[in-house]
Amino acid sequence: YIAEVLRQLAEISADSGTVAIVDHDMLPMIEHAWEQELPRKLRSLESLLRQPEVGPKDPKSRETYLEFVEKQVILDVLFEPYVHKSFIQYDVFPFSEKGFLGNETAILNVVTFWKHYWHKYMDKLGEATILED
Repeated sequence: YIAEVLRQLAEISADSGTVAIVDHDMLPMIEHAWEQELPRKLRSLESLLRQPEVGPKDPKSRETYLEFVEKQVILDVLFEPYVHKSFIQYDVFPFSEKGFLGNETAILNVVTFWKHYWHKYMDKLGEATILED
C-alpha cells in the first residue's frame, strides 16, 4: 500500500521533486514492493481506499473487538482524549462492532472495557511522567 501511494505521488509530481518521509524501518519493505510486487500499470486511487474484506473463512486474521477498543484507548491517551471526552463520559461508544470477533458480547460492556483500559494506560503514563522528573 505504501509503495503504491509513493509511486502515485512520483507519477503525479515527477517534475516538482516531491519528497516522501517514511520510517526507516519500512524502507526495505517499500523497496522490495517497489522492485518486485507492484504491477506495471498504476492502480486507481479509489482502489487504495477500499478495505479488503475479511470473511468468516479466516477468523485468525480478524481482530477482536476488545483489541480494537484497547488500541483506540491508546490513541486517545497518547494524542488527545477526544473519544473519552466526547463519547465515553456520556456512556456512548462511537465505533461499530461489525466485523470483529466477539462483537456480540463485547458491545454490551464496551464502555466498561474502555474505562478499564483508560485507567490502565493513564496510570502507566503517570508512572512514566514521574520517572522523567
